Amino acid sequence: MTKELFCAKEQLITNHEGSVDSNGEFVFTCITKGCNSFLKFPASVSPKDFKVLLEKHEAANKGQVSVEIQEKKLKELMGVK
Repeated sequence: MTKELFCAKEQLITNHEGSVDSNGEFVFTCITKGCNSFLKFPASVSPKDFKVLLEKHEAANKGQVSVEIQEKKLKELMGVK
């Protein structure tokens, strides 16, 4: 199962694959471009709380600068392909 969520690493809404880990927690892994970053939520999260947590996640992470983004920009500045 997939759901579109904000990916802090990609800085975009991307497809995330949902799963349950061995502790019963919910894990949503970004499957866009092989990113593999993930969001994790407690087993007790309700649909209402899940929505609120997703909104907080996006607000807290939007505009975040990742090492990967900066490395890509450095290559562009250096003229490296």
